[in-house]
Amino acid sequence: YKGGKFNIADEAEPVISRADIYYTSDTSGVDTMVVKVSEWIKIDPSKPVIRYRSSDSTSDSGLPIFADPRYKIVYDSAKGTLTIMLKPFPLDYSNPASGDSVRFSWEGVQDKAGNKPGSRAKWTEVLANERVFPPSLEVTNPIVTDITHKAGDKIDGPQFELVARPSTPDGEGVWQTSSQGSGTWIPGTSSYTPRVTGKMENGTVIFIQTNVPTNITVYIYDNIGTFVGQIEREITQEMLDRLPKSPIGMTDVGVLWKGQRQDGRLVSSGIYPIRLLATRKPVEHERARGKSGHYVYNKLVNVGVKLRLENNW
Repeated sequence: YKGGKFNIADEAEPVISRADIYYTSDTSGVDTMVVKVSEWIKIDPSKPVIRYRSSDSTSDSGLPIFADPRYKIVYDSAKGTLTIMLKPFPLDYSNPASGDSVRFSWEGVQDKAGNKPGSRAKWTEVLANERVFPPSLEVTNPIVTDITHKAGDKIDGPQFELVARPSTPDGEGVWQTSSQGSGTWIPGTSSYTPRVTGKMENGTVIFIQTNVPTNITVYIYDNIGTFVGQIEREITQEMLDRLPKSPIGMTDVGVLWKGQRQDGRLVSSGIYPIRLLATRKPVEHERARGKSGHYVYNKLVNVGVKLRLENNW
């Protein structure tokens, strides 16, 4: 150009071109959010530099994203990425999820030319992996007491029912039973809420806490190692979708054992070692990382059975 050099005004504001969240499987850890930025930026870490809106919202302001105060926001100018550590389940605010959208805030962000995001900015959809918690294997009662039956009596009604409830810290939720064939769940009665009462326990639920489809197998032995029975149940995604869940998406699912053998007749009073085996297939993001085999979890517990003695109430 014969007139010499001239400057082109840079009035383009910085935007987020990609946003990924990597969920932790440990609630005491942190989720990691990585955003790709369009250009070099300068940030003020004391400000909520990124905002988000839920997938069903049309707001242009959204809500601020708060980094875990234990960690600094990391800007990598070479890669053009911004990394923010998030609390998995904050109590007084919420974080974005897969399908939500994010944008730069109008404060705390500017590029080399001093451009800042405006009140209306480009929204970018968030992509996230599925949060998978390692299943916790538990039993509700350490002892099954039945003062109305003796060893060998036939237990009436359904056998080895599949039951479920939302996971709670105190484990006081009401169990629901699976309706055979319909895929629905029916709220249980007190007989499906076994708890230690000191007089009579209506069975024990051998269960896992999970948020993904899982197969469970229960092996029951007597105190000298003789095989008593085996129970297998498949927990499908359809089942989990129909169940209410805890705030972090967890469900307790298990088998109600009333002290019976495979044939439905009660075992003798005594101590019974029970092994609970849970297996699950890798979810999508685990397969993407090359995982092909099943995940396997197991736990051995002892459950006591106390029945009415022969000729003795």
